[in-house]
Amino acid sequence: MADREDTFWNASTNHHSVCLFQKNYSRIDASQAGSFEGSKASQGFSQCRGAFAVLALVLLVAHSSGGLLWAQSPRLLTEIQSVRELSRDAVTRGIPVRLRGVVTLQDEGKSEFWLQDSTGGINVARTGTPSPLKTGQLVEVIRKTSSSDPSPKILSSAVNILGLTTLPEPKPLNLYLMQRGSQDAQWVQFEGVVREYNRTENVVKMTVFTSEGRVLLKFVKNGRPLDPKLYVDAEVQVRGVYVAEPDSGKLLASGFVFYGGPEFIERLVDPPLDPFSLPLQQIDALSPKP
Repeated sequence: MADREDTFWNASTNHHSVCLFQKNYSRIDASQAGSFEGSKASQGFSQCRGAFAVLALVLLVAHSSGGLLWAQSPRLLTEIQSVRELSRDAVTRGIPVRLRGVVTLQDEGKSEFWLQDSTGGINVARTGTPSPLKTGQLVEVIRKTSSSDPSPKILSSAVNILGLTTLPEPKPLNLYLMQRGSQDAQWVQFEGVVREYNRTENVVKMTVFTSEGRVLLKFVKNGRPLDPKLYVDAEVQVRGVYVAEPDSGKLLASGFVFYGGPEFIERLVDPPLDPFSLPLQQIDALSPKP
């Protein structure tokens, strides 16, 4: 019985494979044929069917991986902004990182710190019982991404101290971005007037009113002590790290600007000796700008 040869390209071996079919594609009864041709056709048909199965699997993998024919390991991320741009699902998968930047804040008594490079800032949680870092240290962080609430974080077991460096230029604090968590973990700066403070045994909090609205400050006890009474009613400039705290719906965020000591809060205008000596202002002039 005459056979017809159909060919296709075998992507795995880079050679042509030949599939043997009967001309009319009728079933071959090898026991009746008992011939080399029938056996050859049956064997060729089985090989062809297996080759098509392999090809179908390759095409399925290529489709599901966006055109790649094999799975690839996650690429190593070396910039903070690349980490911040990851989706929530990608962050929780533990993408490997190797980041180099400056420590902008180390909370005393805690194993976390905030890191900033030229692209942005991020929170780093250290495992074990590591020795504390200092603001201004240049470090290299190695490990993987962790949770994303409200922005990505790094879980690290290896932090290499490379020396000391200058702090980066802070970004202006934007209350619109702050309320949406976009400025979480960023090194920021803003100006305003201190209106009140609250002091407990270990925590000093101050409320600052800016042209955009209210900002809450929280002092991190890892530097020189700070007397909040010296800043009430003074116009100040503050540098620190904004730390967002998402609400229950995880849509808007409130939070604090953490600062590490009096060197990060500067009095621009001293408070008046007699507040009632100040000129009267229209109440709408005191309201935050839209």
